[in-house]
Amino acid sequence: MTDGSPLPFLLTNAPHIFTCQRNEHDIINKTCFTCFGITENDTPCETCSIDKTLIKTWCNPRGRCYQHPETLLTNQQAPYAYIIHSWNATKRNPSKLHSGIDFTGSVYDGYLDSLLVSLLLQMHNMRVFQPFKDEERHPFDLAFWKQCFSGIDSVLQELSSSMRFPDTLSVLTKTTYTLYGVNDKSIHYYGNTLWNSHLFQKLFSNYDSIKNKFLALFAMDRSIPRSDSAYDRIGSLLSPQQAQQQAQQQAQQQAIALQSNTSPPQTNAISPVDLMKTFEGIPSPGSLFNYIAATPEHTARKHHVKNIYSNMNIHTSNDIICMLVEQKTHCFKSHKIQKLFDSYNFQSETLNLRMFNMLMAAVTPEDVTDMNAIYDHIGNYMIVQK
Repeated sequence: MTDGSPLPFLLTNAPHIFTCQRNEHDIINKTCFTCFGITENDTPCETCSIDKTLIKTWCNPRGRCYQHPETLLTNQQAPYAYIIHSWNATKRNPSKLHSGIDFTGSVYDGYLDSLLVSLLLQMHNMRVFQPFKDEERHPFDLAFWKQCFSGIDSVLQELSSSMRFPDTLSVLTKTTYTLYGVNDKSIHYYGNTLWNSHLFQKLFSNYDSIKNKFLALFAMDRSIPRSDSAYDRIGSLLSPQQAQQQAQQQAQQQAIALQSNTSPPQTNAISPVDLMKTFEGIPSPGSLFNYIAATPEHTARKHHVKNIYSNMNIHTSNDIICMLVEQKTHCFKSHKIQKLFDSYNFQSETLNLRMFNMLMAAVTPEDVTDMNAIYDHIGNYMIVQK
């Protein structure tokens, strides 16, 4: 058992942390003790340096920008834009200071990871966040996020169970970013609460799957306005490259929609009352579809599927449940969607149908607005026999 400090921890658990064999000399002299990445001699870790530079820019805004807009209670009435799209929400784009950096997402790449892990440390009573002023609250306050998402406890319990080492939590408290060049208020909010995103995959098993569930809480929350760009562009949570790819896909979808707006009117559509009952507790279709990279087949069929009537469906809910859960003869064509589906570990004996319906609605295109059509679309275009 180590004392939780990075060096003894790395020397003890090196075979399980590093993807290739590292000797003691390399670990002592070439390891970044913040992200556990290997550097060259005394060269500073590049990813951590970029992270800390962006955090410093966020904490020291120029002009009349408020220093910490994500902490204001008035902004936390609908905090998602300030968490998911921090720079856009405050109309800041310091591209001249940081060329080549994408500013459509959070403060930096590990911001949402830091939020999730800060919640975990609070659950284990290893962090306590105090407000700076009466009208401000720490953006990572566990009590606040419990009010926002009813499913946050189960995600944190799963993350807690996935710790790879007994010293994981104590090591986390010693690997946070040390902030320089920011004032005391910034230290109050962000001192000992921000990490490099690469660290967590080394400390938790199945971390990506758990993080997907955490991000899905944002996508499934019904209080988020469906016209809010912070909701529609959840894909930019991942990386600048994925965000650019998603933007291209959305542009293609819009072009197809403009070319195909001569669809015949639905004569057998369900009533608004029945539609509300059908989707009670289910997120708007396409919420996770926008989050997970779409396949070309999805894009090509998105506009036309809305004309599939309930009485014309080939695949029913029983068919999809049988193929994906009971007999498991099929899987999703999209690797990312299948990975998300697997993370829920649906079992036929104890199938939570409401959660299953929510996920099916979330991963299908937004034009599919009937549950029967959702299952038919999945059966026709999204799954394939193993």
